[in-house]
Amino acid sequence: MNTYFEDYQEFLIQERRCSQNTLSAYQNDVSQFISFVFNEKPNIISWSEIERADLDIYQRQLTSREYADSTIARKMAGVKSFFSFLTDAGHITADPGKSIPSPRFTTSPPRILTNDEIEALFASIIDSPTPRGIRDLALVSIMNSTGMRASEVSNLNVDDVDLDGAAVRCRTTALKFRLIPIDPNTASVLREYVHDSRPQLISKPSESSLFVNHRGQRLTRQGIWLILKSYAAKANLGDDITPHTLRHSYLARLVRNGTPTSDIKELLGHANISTTHLYSNLVGDK
Repeated sequence: MNTYFEDYQEFLIQERRCSQNTLSAYQNDVSQFISFVFNEKPNIISWSEIERADLDIYQRQLTSREYADSTIARKMAGVKSFFSFLTDAGHITADPGKSIPSPRFTTSPPRILTNDEIEALFASIIDSPTPRGIRDLALVSIMNSTGMRASEVSNLNVDDVDLDGAAVRCRTTALKFRLIPIDPNTASVLREYVHDSRPQLISKPSESSLFVNHRGQRLTRQGIWLILKSYAAKANLGDDITPHTLRHSYLARLVRNGTPTSDIKELLGHANISTTHLYSNLVGDK
């Protein structure tokens, strides 16, 4: 049975081309379900022994543990994906998750920054004209200008930025990337950071990372969150500002400017256009 789980992970990597974050989420969610199965059915020897009733019980258990509706929906989607794989691969003949409807949940509208709030955020950074301050200005500028996820910004290398062409190459996987235009102000700040500040921050000349931490090494996703939160607090914007706040604010600007949904999908790197429709509807009135 564990072999099939390993096959599923290989399928996610090779066939679905999942990002590392998506892969980790699917692995964790399916692993949690597997633990539940062996606890409920310790003598199980085949996935074909799992029935729809087992998935219903698992879903009710998630609810009883007071997981958020959105988390339950994600976990069940991972489990259903696993059984769909087992069926398609011929490991089982009947898919117990096929007839299970996805849980319904309400999604709260995301926080969208106003123009004044964005100006306040940048004002809190501009008064720090040190190499780290210039790095932080370039960091927040590129997130605000492109709507990239924190993990995507963390993975950027110097050669992913085309300063003359005013664009950034965002890698989704090792074999897939998208080009996102950046505005002139962001390109100017990045040029100052790359040419003047970054050389003072890197630990060794061979460092390829675009954004580096105080040790001169690649800035992590968690480090990016902490930097943004510190400036948001300095600007009195509250404690709910995250990189996704800038991503949603970027999406809202695209929607207000009448950008076609298909273009928004490509710019934000959504795997499915239904995700783009969902968030476009959520931010459309803001």
